[in-house]
Amino acid sequence: MTVIRVKGIKRYRSKGHWYVYHRQTGKRIEAKFGTAAFFNELAVLDAKRNPPSALPGTLGMLFESYRASQDFTRLRDRTRKSYREMMDILQPLDPMPLVELTSPFIAKLRDKIAVERGRRTANYIMAVISVAAVHGVEMGFMASNPVKGVRRVRPDRDAPRANRPWTQEERVAVLDGLPAHLRPPVALAMFTGLRKGDILALRRDAMREGMIWRKTGKTGQQAGMSAGPP
Repeated sequence: MTVIRVKGIKRYRSKGHWYVYHRQTGKRIEAKFGTAAFFNELAVLDAKRNPPSALPGTLGMLFESYRASQDFTRLRDRTRKSYREMMDILQPLDPMPLVELTSPFIAKLRDKIAVERGRRTANYIMAVISVAAVHGVEMGFMASNPVKGVRRVRPDRDAPRANRPWTQEERVAVLDGLPAHLRPPVALAMFTGLRKGDILALRRDAMREGMIWRKTGKTGQQAGMSAGPP
């Protein structure tokens, strides 16, 4: 009898049936154990868990190197997640040689993404490529940052204004209608302009001698601002 030993799987028997799961991903392997279909399915799961390294001198290699750098790992979790999402959008370009990543190419890519995904995504992708390119210049992968000098996509002149300022009457109505536990954070947002994450992290002792002191989530700097009468 032939014995097949396969690494990276877990087997369970329930009601007379064997079930096989991929250990690292937890995914169940549907194909019958030991068949060609089984090993094909296993190989696909292994590849998803351990993707191959990007080719040297390519955009994929640049992103891979940047994600392993301290500049990236020191970012907030939310920022890293957003950066990865932008890199995932660009994944089809991973094999592209860095020498072809020029300013004209960035401009064409910007316009294409703006049409397909909108202005904000196009500008965000440009920002992610730019920070990765700065890393690439420092590491000697690139001679310059191709995003530098390429304009961002501007909003349409006729587009309605998003997030217009509230009127005084609206501000009063909102604060009066809020439950007690929401009034402090909303009032802080209204009168200080702090980010949501910074507001929710404030403690009572952040108010000292007429000033609000906090450590900003984006830059990690200690900053103080005058607390007005409201």
